[in-house]
Amino acid sequence: MVLVLSILIILSFSTILILLSLKMRPSPNADSGVRLTTLVLCIWLIASAFWGSKFFAIRFPGLIALSIDRFFFAVLVAVLLVGIYRGRVIFKPSFAIELWMLLFSVVCIASMAIHGFNPSRLDFTSPIFVFVSGYLAPFIIFLYAKTYLSSEHDLHMVFVTVFGIGIYLAIIAFFEFFDLRQLVFPRYINDPSVYLHLDRARGPFLNAAFNGLAMVFAGVCGLHALSRMKGPARWIQAGLLCLFFPAVFFTQTRSVYLCFLIALVSFLFFYRTAFPKWKTFALPVALAIFLLAAGLPRLLSEERKAGGVYQIGEIQVRMALIQMSALMIKDHPFLGVGFNQFVPAAEEDYRGRVPIPYTSEPQTQHHHIIGMLVELGVLGTSFYAVILIMVLRRFYQLADWVPQSGFMGANMILSIAIIWTVYLTNNMFIEPTFQIYTNAVPYLLAGYCDGLYGRLSIANPKS
Repeated sequence: MVLVLSILIILSFSTILILLSLKMRPSPNADSGVRLTTLVLCIWLIASAFWGSKFFAIRFPGLIALSIDRFFFAVLVAVLLVGIYRGRVIFKPSFAIELWMLLFSVVCIASMAIHGFNPSRLDFTSPIFVFVSGYLAPFIIFLYAKTYLSSEHDLHMVFVTVFGIGIYLAIIAFFEFFDLRQLVFPRYINDPSVYLHLDRARGPFLNAAFNGLAMVFAGVCGLHALSRMKGPARWIQAGLLCLFFPAVFFTQTRSVYLCFLIALVSFLFFYRTAFPKWKTFALPVALAIFLLAAGLPRLLSEERKAGGVYQIGEIQVRMALIQMSALMIKDHPFLGVGFNQFVPAAEEDYRGRVPIPYTSEPQTQHHHIIGMLVELGVLGTSFYAVILIMVLRRFYQLADWVPQSGFMGANMILSIAIIWTVYLTNNMFIEPTFQIYTNAVPYLLAGYCDGLYGRLSIANPKS
């Protein structure tokens, strides 16, 4: 009880300080260090990765459990509402992305109103939870970042936070892979009752694909943050980046391998540096090719623990799910079967029509866009596609506005575009809506870019 009261007191004081900071610092463009609102955003990122309901929660009967990450998210929402009231949240000159986010959210809520807000079975995830973690919370973070991240210091703090989270994930991955469970923290990672990916480095997300994706995000942020580091700190950070090479392998997940490869190739070919990258990376690349050739038999094996990627069973399961999804899309093309209703519809209406091999457990559709077509139909998927197109278009537009060098230059846009590329790539292999952290990071950075575009548009109206 003392611990609970202490946490509540600390969090309450944090809320008061944040709200006071809005009064004390009225100018959103003052570049005088990291703002308190940015620090709270970074604390929420850490909380969403590590301090969820499985770590600690106060459970009120009939109400949502209050966990640390949810408390800080409520603080962010409160700050945003205060900003709207005080006129700090400005939608002009660009508000099109937010409009499409609103329309997509309306479609999701309307679908839940028709098909139900509660799970059809106790062991199914609530549609409300999926909507909040997959879409609503990332959309809110997008608007928050657009409003309150306006300086180089703020963005650098976000990059360092994401990088720091990834370093901790990489260290935990070593302990998980070598079965040093007594060193793994938070402890719930070791919980055998949550069986998903227990044989891999699954981290606090309890899912190796999300864990690996978070480490790829961290690697991208860490590499770009190097441009602002000097002296010994630069060499220390460069050394820490090396942790991601084995840690990503410890996830033993093919989608993570692919995302990591995309990020490395993108940096090697497109990231601008003052030194010749080919000469600098010649030895590491040659060593990587040599190790790849030496380990090719293991890589192509069906043994996941040996690093193999040739698990035919999982591919067959996914192909069967795609066949089932095609039948469901054909039967419900426009509005779909209902938000978060893929598993119930598959269990009740399509059981036996497309047998799922190797398992009798309910399976989600692992391809995000195909799953969305099933659940929200062409209407909802079209709205979501417009959001993605507009976000990617914003990166392209900013490329002509930012300087060619420096932390805030073209390399920043490239780094954020890489994060979005690996995010969308990973979503082709796994349903992403269950993990709020890996959904929030891309939208946070997109929100910053949209805000930057708006400020540059105001400063250069004729450009």
